[in-house]
Amino acid sequence: MRARTVGYIVAALSPFWLLALIAIQGRFFVSPYVEVEYGTDASNKIFKYAHIIRYTSLQEKNLDKLDKRALNDVASRWIRQYQDKVLTDILPISPEDDGTIGFRGEIEAHRRRVISTLNRDMLQQIEEGNYELAAERIMQVAEIANIAKYNSAYSSFFASTAQSFAIKQFETIQPKLENDQRQNVYRALDRIVTNPELIKHTAERLSVVSSRRLTDDAVQFPAKGEMTLILNTTAREFPIQTTEDTIGILQAESYRIAYQQELRLESELNRNRLTASRTN
Repeated sequence: MRARTVGYIVAALSPFWLLALIAIQGRFFVSPYVEVEYGTDASNKIFKYAHIIRYTSLQEKNLDKLDKRALNDVASRWIRQYQDKVLTDILPISPEDDGTIGFRGEIEAHRRRVISTLNRDMLQQIEEGNYELAAERIMQVAEIANIAKYNSAYSSFFASTAQSFAIKQFETIQPKLENDQRQNVYRALDRIVTNPELIKHTAERLSVVSSRRLTDDAVQFPAKGEMTLILNTTAREFPIQTTEDTIGILQAESYRIAYQQELRLESELNRNRLTASRTN
Protein backbone atom coordinates (compact mmCIF):
# COMPACT_ATOMS: atom_id res chain seq x y z
CA MET A 1 0.00 0.00 0.00
CA ARG A 2 1.35 3.47 -0.84
CA ALA A 3 0.79 6.77 0.93
CA ARG A 4 -0.24 8.23 -2.41
CA THR A 5 -3.01 5.63 -2.84
CA VAL A 6 -4.43 6.32 0.61
CA GLY A 7 -4.04 10.02 0.05
CA TYR A 8 -6.09 10.09 -3.12
CA ILE A 9 -8.94 8.29 -1.40
CA VAL A 10 -9.01 10.65 1.56
CA ALA A 11 -8.68 13.63 -0.78
CA ALA A 12 -11.88 12.57 -2.47
CA LEU A 13 -13.59 12.52 0.90
CA SER A 14 -12.36 15.85 2.25
CA PRO A 15 -11.26 18.89 0.20
CA PHE A 16 -8.73 19.89 2.88
CA TRP A 17 -6.56 16.94 1.99
CA LEU A 18 -6.14 18.02 -1.63
CA LEU A 19 -3.56 20.55 -0.47
CA ALA A 20 -2.14 18.38 2.26
CA LEU A 21 -1.33 15.57 -0.14
CA ILE A 22 1.08 17.74 -2.10
CA ALA A 23 3.46 17.40 0.82
CA ILE A 24 3.26 13.62 0.83
CA GLN A 25 4.03 12.68 -2.79
CA GLY A 26 4.22 8.97 -2.08
CA ARG A 27 7.49 9.12 -0.15
CA PHE A 28 6.51 6.23 2.06
CA PHE A 29 5.88 2.84 0.58
CA VAL A 30 4.54 -0.30 2.17
CA SER A 31 4.54 -3.27 -0.16
CA PRO A 32 1.07 -4.31 -1.33
CA TYR A 33 2.34 -7.89 -1.55
CA VAL A 34 2.61 -8.38 2.21
CA GLU A 35 0.20 -11.21 2.98
CA VAL A 36 -2.14 -11.07 5.94
CA GLU A 37 -3.43 -14.25 7.53
CA TYR A 38 -7.21 -13.83 7.49
CA GLY A 39 -8.21 -17.20 8.84
CA THR A 40 -10.83 -19.67 7.64
CA ASP A 41 -13.94 -17.59 8.38
CA ALA A 42 -12.72 -14.45 6.64
CA SER A 43 -11.34 -16.44 3.71
CA ASN A 44 -14.72 -18.11 3.17
CA LYS A 45 -16.41 -14.70 3.17
CA ILE A 46 -13.93 -13.46 0.57
CA PHE A 47 -14.49 -16.42 -1.75
CA LYS A 48 -18.26 -15.88 -1.67
CA TYR A 49 -17.82 -12.58 -3.52
CA ALA A 50 -16.04 -14.25 -6.45
CA HIS A 51 -19.16 -15.13 -8.45
CA ILE A 52 -20.89 -11.76 -8.21
CA ILE A 53 -17.66 -9.90 -9.03
CA ARG A 54 -17.12 -12.09 -12.07
CA TYR A 55 -20.72 -11.70 -13.24
CA THR A 56 -20.62 -7.92 -12.79
CA SER A 57 -17.39 -7.77 -14.80
CA LEU A 58 -19.02 -9.66 -17.68
CA GLN A 59 -21.85 -7.12 -17.75
CA GLU A 60 -19.65 -4.00 -17.77
CA LYS A 61 -20.40 -3.01 -21.36
CA ASN A 62 -24.14 -3.40 -20.84
CA LEU A 63 -23.97 -1.39 -17.63
CA ASP A 64 -22.10 1.39 -19.40
CA LYS A 65 -24.92 1.54 -21.96
CA LEU A 66 -27.55 1.63 -19.18
CA ASP A 67 -29.11 -1.54 -20.51
CA LYS A 68 -32.18 -1.85 -18.28
CA ARG A 69 -32.39 -5.62 -18.39
CA ALA A 70 -28.71 -6.08 -17.53
CA LEU A 71 -28.84 -3.44 -14.81
CA ASN A 72 -31.88 -5.03 -13.14
CA ASP A 73 -30.31 -8.46 -13.43
CA VAL A 74 -27.00 -7.42 -11.87
CA ALA A 75 -28.68 -5.39 -9.12
CA SER A 76 -31.08 -8.20 -8.24
CA ARG A 77 -28.20 -10.69 -7.99
CA TRP A 78 -26.30 -8.47 -5.55
CA ILE A 79 -29.44 -7.92 -3.48
CA ARG A 80 -30.48 -11.57 -3.49
CA GLN A 81 -27.03 -12.78 -2.40
CA TYR A 82 -27.00 -10.14 0.34
CA GLN A 83 -30.44 -11.15 1.58
CA ASP A 84 -29.35 -14.81 1.52
CA LYS A 85 -26.34 -13.79 3.67
CA VAL A 86 -23.88 -14.88 1.01
CA LEU A 87 -22.31 -11.40 0.83
CA THR A 88 -21.29 -10.20 4.29
CA ASP A 89 -18.94 -7.60 5.77
CA ILE A 90 -15.27 -8.50 6.11
CA LEU A 91 -13.92 -6.19 8.78
CA PRO A 92 -10.30 -5.04 8.49
CA ILE A 93 -7.91 -6.86 10.80
CA SER A 94 -4.85 -4.65 10.43
CA PRO A 95 -4.08 -0.98 9.70
CA GLU A 96 -2.82 -2.05 6.28
CA ASP A 97 -6.36 -3.17 5.31
CA ASP A 98 -7.31 0.26 3.96
CA GLY A 99 -9.81 -0.95 1.34
CA THR A 100 -8.03 0.42 -1.72
CA ILE A 101 -6.18 -2.69 -2.89
CA GLY A 102 -6.52 -6.46 -2.80
CA PHE A 103 -9.87 -8.19 -2.39
CA ARG A 104 -11.41 -5.23 -0.54
CA GLY A 105 -10.55 -2.92 -3.39
CA GLU A 106 -11.96 -5.43 -5.89
CA ILE A 107 -15.25 -5.79 -4.01
CA GLU A 108 -15.59 -2.03 -3.61
CA ALA A 109 -14.81 -1.30 -7.26
CA HIS A 110 -17.58 -3.61 -8.50
CA ARG A 111 -20.12 -2.57 -5.89
CA ARG A 112 -19.38 1.07 -6.70
CA ARG A 113 -19.82 0.44 -10.42
CA VAL A 114 -23.30 -1.02 -9.86
CA ILE A 115 -24.36 1.79 -7.52
CA SER A 116 -23.00 4.50 -9.81
CA THR A 117 -24.84 2.99 -12.78
CA LEU A 118 -28.07 2.83 -10.80
CA ASN A 119 -27.61 6.48 -9.83
CA ARG A 120 -27.07 7.47 -13.46
CA ASP A 121 -30.24 5.72 -14.51
CA MET A 122 -32.13 7.09 -11.49
CA LEU A 123 -31.32 10.68 -12.47
CA GLN A 124 -32.21 9.99 -16.07
CA GLN A 125 -35.60 8.56 -15.08
CA ILE A 126 -36.31 11.56 -12.85
CA GLU A 127 -35.43 13.93 -15.68
CA GLU A 128 -37.76 12.05 -18.04
CA GLY A 129 -40.57 11.93 -15.48
CA ASN A 130 -40.46 8.15 -15.01
CA TYR A 131 -40.87 8.39 -11.25
CA GLU A 132 -41.92 4.80 -10.63
CA LEU A 133 -38.70 3.45 -12.18
CA ALA A 134 -36.69 6.15 -10.38
CA ALA A 135 -38.20 4.91 -7.11
CA GLU A 136 -37.11 1.39 -8.01
CA ARG A 137 -33.54 2.63 -8.53
CA ILE A 138 -33.62 4.42 -5.18
CA MET A 139 -34.60 1.19 -3.44
CA GLN A 140 -31.87 -0.77 -5.23
CA VAL A 141 -29.17 1.73 -4.28
CA ALA A 142 -30.34 1.79 -0.66
CA GLU A 143 -30.01 -1.99 -0.39
CA ILE A 144 -26.83 -2.60 -2.40
CA ALA A 145 -25.02 0.08 -0.41
CA ASN A 146 -25.56 -2.11 2.67
CA ILE A 147 -23.32 -4.76 1.12
CA ALA A 148 -19.69 -4.78 2.33
CA LYS A 149 -20.40 -1.43 3.93
CA TYR A 150 -17.99 -1.92 6.80
CA ASN A 151 -15.10 -3.48 4.90
CA SER A 152 -13.14 -0.24 5.30
CA ALA A 153 -13.56 3.46 6.05
CA TYR A 154 -13.60 4.02 2.29
CA SER A 155 -16.46 1.58 1.68
CA SER A 156 -18.39 2.93 4.68
CA PHE A 157 -18.17 6.51 3.48
CA PHE A 158 -19.16 5.69 -0.10
CA ALA A 159 -22.09 3.55 1.05
CA SER A 160 -23.44 6.14 3.49
CA THR A 161 -23.07 8.88 0.89
CA ALA A 162 -24.89 6.78 -1.73
CA GLN A 163 -27.72 6.06 0.70
CA SER A 164 -27.97 9.72 1.67
CA PHE A 165 -28.15 10.63 -2.02
CA ALA A 166 -30.95 8.09 -2.51
CA ILE A 167 -32.91 9.63 0.36
CA LYS A 168 -32.55 13.11 -1.13
CA GLN A 169 -33.78 11.92 -4.54
CA PHE A 170 -36.75 10.23 -2.88
CA GLU A 171 -37.63 13.47 -1.12
CA THR A 172 -37.58 15.17 -4.55
CA ILE A 173 -39.97 12.75 -6.25
CA GLN A 174 -42.08 11.73 -3.26
CA PRO A 175 -45.04 14.02 -4.10
CA LYS A 176 -45.17 12.53 -7.59
CA LEU A 177 -45.49 8.91 -6.43
CA GLU A 178 -48.61 6.95 -5.65
CA ASN A 179 -49.10 6.15 -1.97
CA ASP A 180 -48.21 2.46 -2.34
CA GLN A 181 -45.03 3.40 -4.22
CA ARG A 182 -44.04 5.81 -1.46
CA GLN A 183 -44.63 3.14 1.18
CA ASN A 184 -42.43 0.69 -0.75
CA VAL A 185 -39.58 3.20 -0.75
CA TYR A 186 -40.08 3.96 2.95
CA ARG A 187 -39.78 0.25 3.69
CA ALA A 188 -36.61 0.02 1.59
CA LEU A 189 -35.09 3.01 3.39
CA ASP A 190 -36.01 1.40 6.69
CA ARG A 191 -33.78 -1.55 5.73
CA ILE A 192 -30.72 0.70 5.42
CA VAL A 193 -28.09 -0.42 7.90
CA THR A 194 -26.34 2.22 10.01
CA ASN A 195 -23.72 1.43 12.62
CA PRO A 196 -21.50 4.40 13.47
CA GLU A 197 -20.35 2.63 16.63
CA LEU A 198 -18.90 -0.20 14.53
CA ILE A 199 -16.88 2.32 12.49
CA LYS A 200 -15.66 3.92 15.71
CA HIS A 201 -14.81 0.56 17.29
CA THR A 202 -12.92 -0.54 14.15
CA ALA A 203 -10.82 2.63 14.12
CA GLU A 204 -9.99 2.27 17.83
CA ARG A 205 -9.17 -1.43 17.39
CA LEU A 206 -6.82 -0.71 14.48
CA SER A 207 -5.17 1.96 16.60
CA VAL A 208 -4.44 -0.64 19.28
CA VAL A 209 -3.11 -3.09 16.68
CA SER A 210 -0.84 -0.47 15.15
CA SER A 211 0.59 0.43 18.58
CA ARG A 212 2.09 -3.06 18.74
CA ARG A 213 4.31 -2.29 15.71
CA LEU A 214 4.28 -5.91 14.57
CA THR A 215 6.56 -5.06 11.63
CA ASP A 216 9.06 -2.28 10.97
CA ASP A 217 6.94 -0.81 8.17
CA ALA A 218 3.55 -1.17 9.91
CA VAL A 219 1.11 1.71 9.52
CA GLN A 220 1.07 3.78 12.70
CA PHE A 221 -2.36 5.07 13.74
CA PRO A 222 -2.75 7.77 16.40
CA ALA A 223 -3.03 6.34 19.93
CA LYS A 224 -6.46 5.01 20.88
CA GLY A 225 -7.37 8.00 23.05
CA GLU A 226 -6.36 10.44 20.32
CA MET A 227 -8.20 8.33 17.74
CA THR A 228 -11.40 8.65 19.78
CA LEU A 229 -10.98 12.43 19.92
CA ILE A 230 -10.32 12.62 16.18
CA LEU A 231 -13.53 10.72 15.40
CA ASN A 232 -15.58 13.27 17.32
CA THR A 233 -13.87 16.35 15.92
CA THR A 234 -15.95 18.23 13.37
CA ALA A 235 -12.99 19.88 11.63
CA ARG A 236 -9.42 18.67 11.46
CA GLU A 237 -6.86 21.41 10.93
CA PHE A 238 -3.27 20.45 11.54
CA PRO A 239 -0.09 20.69 9.47
CA ILE A 240 0.76 17.64 7.42
CA GLN A 241 4.36 16.57 7.79
CA THR A 242 6.08 13.80 5.87
CA THR A 243 6.77 11.58 8.86
CA GLU A 244 6.47 7.85 9.40
CA ASP A 245 2.97 8.43 10.78
CA THR A 246 1.62 10.14 7.62
CA ILE A 247 -0.31 7.13 6.34
CA GLY A 248 -1.80 6.47 9.77
CA ILE A 249 -2.90 10.10 10.09
CA LEU A 250 -4.60 9.95 6.70
CA GLN A 251 -6.35 6.72 7.56
CA ALA A 252 -7.48 8.15 10.91
CA GLU A 253 -8.98 11.09 9.01
CA SER A 254 -10.76 8.70 6.63
CA TYR A 255 -12.38 6.96 9.61
CA ARG A 256 -13.42 10.34 11.05
CA ILE A 257 -15.13 11.29 7.80
CA ALA A 258 -16.81 7.87 7.47
CA TYR A 259 -17.98 7.94 11.09
CA GLN A 260 -19.50 11.40 10.86
CA GLN A 261 -21.15 10.67 7.50
CA GLU A 262 -22.77 7.61 9.06
CA LEU A 263 -24.10 9.77 11.90
CA ARG A 264 -25.60 12.19 9.37
CA LEU A 265 -27.21 9.32 7.49
CA GLU A 266 -28.70 8.00 10.72
CA SER A 267 -30.24 11.41 11.37
CA GLU A 268 -31.70 11.57 7.86
CA LEU A 269 -33.23 8.13 8.26
CA ASN A 270 -34.83 9.07 11.57
CA ARG A 271 -36.36 12.12 9.92
CA ASN A 272 -37.78 9.98 7.11
CA ARG A 273 -39.19 7.44 9.56
CA LEU A 274 -41.03 10.25 11.29
CA THR A 275 -42.41 11.44 7.95
CA ALA A 276 -43.45 7.90 7.02
CA SER A 277 -45.29 7.43 10.30
CA ARG A 278 -47.27 10.60 9.66
CA THR A 279 -48.32 9.52 6.18
CA ASN A 280 -49.57 6.07 7.21
